[in-house]
Amino acid sequence: MRRQRTSVLWACAVMVPAALMAQPPGRAGGARVAGPPSFTSPPPVTTEGQPIESRPPEKQDDKPAFAGQTRAPYHATAAPVVTTLTDQLRLPWSLAFLPGGGILITEKLGTMRVLEKSGAL
Repeated sequence: MRRQRTSVLWACAVMVPAALMAQPPGRAGGARVAGPPSFTSPPPVTTEGQPIESRPPEKQDDKPAFAGQTRAPYHATAAPVVTTLTDQLRLPWSLAFLPGGGILITEKLGTMRVLEKSGAL
């Protein structure tokens, strides 16, 4: 028991000063230091046909494999349309479309339901 306690104390005596020395100046003990704000990337460019990415490469020697790589142009898309088919399901899990236009739906609780093309469940 005494030997184990000695090794634990020795480990603490070695690790704590090493951890404190690894801290940047002024950060010992976890204190926060006022400094420049963290870097944030510029907002994406949303001009039709213009590249979305506008930042320069991070490294001086970064070269694209082909012209225009990582400079995909912005194209506006239509907003998605959401249609609620039924609100009578509890924890829907998976679905499969049936040949007649219905939908086979399984619920997480283990039940299987059929949503008819007419909307009846």
